[in-house]
Amino acid sequence: MRTPIKTFEGHIMGWLEPRADGQIYALSFTGRILARYNPKDGFTRSYTGKILGRGDLTAAQIQLNYAQEQEKRKQSQRVKRK
Repeated sequence: MRTPIKTFEGHIMGWLEPRADGQIYALSFTGRILARYNPKDGFTRSYTGKILGRGDLTAAQIQLNYAQEQEKRKQSQRVKRK
């Protein structure tokens, strides 16, 4: 079952999705895989398999992705205004 990760205002930033094999997947708001945590080896990996760090960093990846998407939106709005 997916668990939403929300902002203070209640907007959904992304989802945490535990799988049957014990891994936890971090998904963006649109459902794109951002990272996965494997409790058996204790590492969080990016969607490409690169090690991001030791421990469960899936929620941090969702927050980072959300911040990057917000910055992209702000920049595109600045370009449209000019």
